[in-house]
Amino acid sequence: MIEPGVVSFNDGSWKTMERNVRGTLKLNCKDANDQIKAYVVTGAVPNNNKTKLNNRVNIPYLMWTAYCCENKKYKKNKKWMAGAYWGLNKEGTGALDQQTLGALEIMLNRYYKGKDGPVKVFPEDCPRGPKPTTSP
Repeated sequence: MIEPGVVSFNDGSWKTMERNVRGTLKLNCKDANDQIKAYVVTGAVPNNNKTKLNNRVNIPYLMWTAYCCENKKYKKNKKWMAGAYWGLNKEGTGALDQQTLGALEIMLNRYYKGKDGPVKVFPEDCPRGPKPTTSP
């Protein structure tokens, strides 16, 4: 993802979170050829602050990422798993704890209320709660 971020956030909390997501995907989201197969989406909530980088670029208030994949532990039932992380793009942001996809969507809907309905990061196969879901 290319966006202006606070260096300590990018090199600290965010980098650790990316390592954690990669570890989760390597452990749970591999296909029959032992390759990681997952959907990962990353985004940012713009800052309302009028200060811009180089007087042009908005520095995000908050950054988030989410993943969804078929959990290889449930080959016969095709269960999906998902997770999400987000944090304030500022100095001193501590460790980012894994959250549910549903919690991320609730948080994003506080910022984005539009005519297109509620924010949905992934299709329905991806579980919004903490438990894997079965594909229809």
